Amino acid sequence: MREMTYLYPARSITVCIFCWVAFVFSGCQTARVPEKIETISIPQSNVGYIVYDTESKKVVVEQNADQRFIPASVGKIPSVLAALSILGPNYRFKTVLATDGVRRGSILKGNLYLVGGGDPFLTLADIMVLVQRLKDKGISKVEGSFYFDESFFVSRPAIDLDIDQDSSFNPGVSALSSEFNRYYLNRKKLPVKQPGLFTANLFRQMAAFEGIRLELPENGSLPKRSTSLIEYESPALVQLAGGILEYSNNLMAELVQLAAARKLVGKALSQEDAAAEIAAWYRKNIQGVSWDGFDYKRGSGDANPVMTPRQILAILKWGSEKRFLDRSLMSLLPISGWKGSLLERMSGPSTSLRVWAKTGTMSFGTSLAGYFYSQSGKKYIFALLCTDLAMRQLYEAVHRRYWNTIAQNVALDSSGDFSGISPADTSAQGKQWATDSRNLMDGLLRKWINTL
Repeated sequence: MREMTYLYPARSITVCIFCWVAFVFSGCQTARVPEKIETISIPQSNVGYIVYDTESKKVVVEQNADQRFIPASVGKIPSVLAALSILGPNYRFKTVLATDGVRRGSILKGNLYLVGGGDPFLTLADIMVLVQRLKDKGISKVEGSFYFDESFFVSRPAIDLDIDQDSSFNPGVSALSSEFNRYYLNRKKLPVKQPGLFTANLFRQMAAFEGIRLELPENGSLPKRSTSLIEYESPALVQLAGGILEYSNNLMAELVQLAAARKLVGKALSQEDAAAEIAAWYRKNIQGVSWDGFDYKRGSGDANPVMTPRQILAILKWGSEKRFLDRSLMSLLPISGWKGSLLERMSGPSTSLRVWAKTGTMSFGTSLAGYFYSQSGKKYIFALLCTDLAMRQLYEAVHRRYWNTIAQNVALDSSGDFSGISPADTSAQGKQWATDSRNLMDGLLRKWINTL
């Protein structure tokens, strides 16, 4: 059994001291947000938000709240919340070593199976522990084949098959994943496209270090007549959930959603079918809101307009009433000026520690949703999204054409230009747009904190 206490390091200073230091040095900070958010050139038709007063139980401000927007990584909130509710906060993923053979002294006569159970946090260190536990059982030789079984989930070579396949945030998905299905080559982080095979080869290499020789790994399902040798458990799901929401890891979000959907239907589902099951689960469990258009496809966050601010608010409200081993949904989120993706946002004295929310950022689609405390002492729940759909569609078309051309080995000029628009152009525009939209969102939150 593993724990993840290092994801929540002990703070060496108290909140009071932190706030005092922030106040003393606030005069030395450079303002990151324009004084007037109206000066930011993002059309109001591209901005949607809704703010709910938990005391009066009323919506106090909204704009385009029923319009669909790109949720980006805010889409991790529904996938993680559903997993906690369906699987339970103490759920632990299991990775198993099993055999269909028998043991004769130090020799295992039969095949060895490495069976994935969807652990989203399996590391090389954990793989070494599995190897050493096998050795501790006195097994030094395997007379048979070495198989890896990733059938607990439906595997795929990338989270999103329609975008850049070489991005580290878009690795393959498998029930037998490790090291977030990423590796480094010449200081560049690259995605693993066959995670089961990758993990099995890591296991084989660690076994060789410990003097246990294994055959090259093959993909194969564990037979019904088999014996479990070792079961290795992940940290509790509630600990994993905090890491997913704080560090916004795409693979982890997909794996916990696949596990939750499997629990609902009793079988492995594709990524899209799993998302559809979770969406249906929300429609069944949360009443009083229209779920029209709630059609997300990714547990890690969509690049399409599939959620409205009002739908996200409904999920946050529902989640705020739950406790997961004493942890609230709010307590799992990044905190303004303190940790996670909000560490360097809204860090001034008037906003620091007041916003507990999940961020989402991609080219022409940004989002922020969660909870905040106003200067008046009230607590609010909010969802705030910005989307430029026309520019997002252009961005995707340019990049998709570029990568399709690369895949077909067609020669490009030095810029990779297509009809006067290059991927570099749209990427630069997307980064600037993301910066502007974040400034807009932070400005709105600062305004609400100071006036509501």
